[in-house]
Amino acid sequence: MAGDTVVAGTTAATIRFMDGTMVTLAPYSRVAVQEKKDDLSLRLLNGFMSFTLAPSSVIGFYSGNTLLQAQPGVATTALVGASTTNRVRVPPPPEPVPLSRY
Repeated sequence: MAGDTVVAGTTAATIRFMDGTMVTLAPYSRVAVQEKKDDLSLRLLNGFMSFTLAPSSVIGFYSGNTLLQAQPGVATTALVGASTTNRVRVPPPPEPVPLSRY
């Protein structure tokens, strides 16, 4: 709801808005949900987020004080006041096991 602050814990958090817009917050990231003149926005306060707008979404996304330009269906990312180690990461594939020492 407007006025709420959402904080991800030790794992990533996902927010799905009623219009289908999806947001993923990296661990320890914080966002504020804001409403001004019936316009809803999500402001990244600290950390890393990735979001994908639904086709009919009117939600505004901010990275700090900067309004982010995003296209529906295209993943957009933002980073504020955190190191890149807070990003949601996919682990690398394991090293191949040798079949023979020769």
